[in-house]
Amino acid sequence: MKRLRALHIVHDSPRISQGCGGTERYVHALASTTGEPVLTRKRKGSGTLEKQTGTYPLWVLSQGLPTSPRFRDTWAIPAMEAALVQVLEKENVDVVHLHHFAHLGFGLAETASKYGVPVLFHLHDYHSICVRGQLVQRDLSRCEGPSESKCAACVLEHLRAGPALHAAARVAKILGVRKIARDWIAKDDTKPKDLEQIRDRIGASKTDFAHISRFLSPSHNLAERMKTVGWADPKRIFVEDLPLNQGFQSKAPELRGAMRFLFVGSLIPTKGAHLLLEAAKGLDCEVFFYGPTPGFDGHPGWGEALVAAIRKQEGAHYGGVFQSDERDLIYESADVLVLPSTWEENSPLVLREGLAAGLPVVASRVGGLAELAPNAQFIPPDSAKALREALQTEIQQGRRRNPRQDWPMKAHIEALQRHYSAVIS
Repeated sequence: MKRLRALHIVHDSPRISQGCGGTERYVHALASTTGEPVLTRKRKGSGTLEKQTGTYPLWVLSQGLPTSPRFRDTWAIPAMEAALVQVLEKENVDVVHLHHFAHLGFGLAETASKYGVPVLFHLHDYHSICVRGQLVQRDLSRCEGPSESKCAACVLEHLRAGPALHAAARVAKILGVRKIARDWIAKDDTKPKDLEQIRDRIGASKTDFAHISRFLSPSHNLAERMKTVGWADPKRIFVEDLPLNQGFQSKAPELRGAMRFLFVGSLIPTKGAHLLLEAAKGLDCEVFFYGPTPGFDGHPGWGEALVAAIRKQEGAHYGGVFQSDERDLIYESADVLVLPSTWEENSPLVLREGLAAGLPVVASRVGGLAELAPNAQFIPPDSAKALREALQTEIQQGRRRNPRQDWPMKAHIEALQRHYSAVIS
């Protein structure tokens, strides 16, 4: 049987950026194994499309947003659609495997479909139905689903973006009042023009979804949510587990001293690292934080402030973004992995890595975490008190290791081949 070849499209790549998330790392590992081409976008540059060689062909469109971008520029990116056509003309592929729309725009599925190549879309988060990507509102509360008025109120300052507002924002940043200014704009009443912009984004997303032949979701939770909002035909959504990008080969060292809790992930409010820091204060333990500090909409400087707090607290350590060759030692040198997320996580790579290392897990009961780690110690999200009690339980139980789990890449690739074949037929 002929092996089908896919073109993977994703919003970033570890080959061009540091601090990439699980989605980008998954695509990199997948393409490194299969040799299939990848198309991505670098958010700076003059609009050139370049091909990088290596373990797989990496096509990079180097183009940033306009100097004073409007809201539409975040989801309507004709240059990306043109780049896709160029790559399809040069790469002999059977299917387009789309992994994200962020910084790529809605229109890629329709472009590929018009070119005659079927499209499979991997659901990694909620970006396609949520401007913020995590179904989390401005006040950090979880959102039940999109609507024109609710979405407009949530991202109002972005809907008002334009040359004048961008100029004012630069002045506000210099004066140190940028957050105050943005909050003031966000409190204004929504206007018909604001609702129209949200309506346009929703329409663009649904239009591109109509050109997708099959959807893959790593968790039942995300699949059910997408069915509930009615964005895609439920008959075209399939649950397919993700692989472990790289297995663990090293042996866990013999640890001594206080229990060591590990957090790996972006230092943003919805990942809950601040709850872990608060919960661990005064306990007989050490807490290690690893991850980037990206900007988080509505909360500028949040990650940097958390890093400063970590460095001030006794027994807390911040290690920055670790490299792939450091991964095994970091996990093996921990006793318990903690995922105190407050948004509905899908199926995070960090959790797979912790389970593959044999670590016990403390996690919030949200999203698909319980599907992946049913034996974890679960806590309600947003509760530092419950998390502290969970940490105390782990300290009382003492050090231990669970059987290592694995999600082989080879089996996953074979499953993808079956999905590709179904999409083509």
